Amino acid sequence: MACGVLMLLAVACGDSAAYGGAYAPPVITSSALQPTIEQAQVDRYLAAIEAEETLRRYYADQTATAEARAAAEWQATMTADVQAWNMTATAQAQAWEMTATAVAWQATATAEALARARA
Repeated sequence: MACGVLMLLAVACGDSAAYGGAYAPPVITSSALQPTIEQAQVDRYLAAIEAEETLRRYYADQTATAEARAAAEWQATMTADVQAWNMTATAQAQAWEMTATAVAWQATATAEALARARA
């Protein structure tokens, strides 16, 4: 009896080692169940394809989102650069106008001073 138990234990351990300790599905030899098994395999394959497609769409959405965010950041940077350039151009224009006004006032003051000196 002890010998039978040892043999049963050895066979059980030998079978589970072949599958790495994981559950091994039973072998189906009935031809009546063959269409069901084949349909289950097809369903499993289609589910795997659907899962892969879902991941592809998810990654594509994430990529598009990242690209849109980068484009928005670039646009914000360009807008800020243009505004800074406009402020600089406005300041330069005002400075040139003030310089031209000062030169004109100086010329007028010089002409008036010469006119008074001659009079």
